[in-house]
Amino acid sequence: MKVLILGADEFIGRHIAFALRAAGHEVTASARRPERLAAMGSAMLRA
Repeated sequence: MKVLILGADEFIGRHIAFALRAAGHEVTASARRPERLAAMGSAMLRA
């Protein structure tokens, strides 16, 4: 399943994004601070 997570750089959004990735879903993440997405790993960062 393809999933869009808004606010993925914050606590709940980050945990949901990692859980969905671990379950094999394709996650696209959005955040107010893109540098925090980059710190989560390139698997979460999309242009």
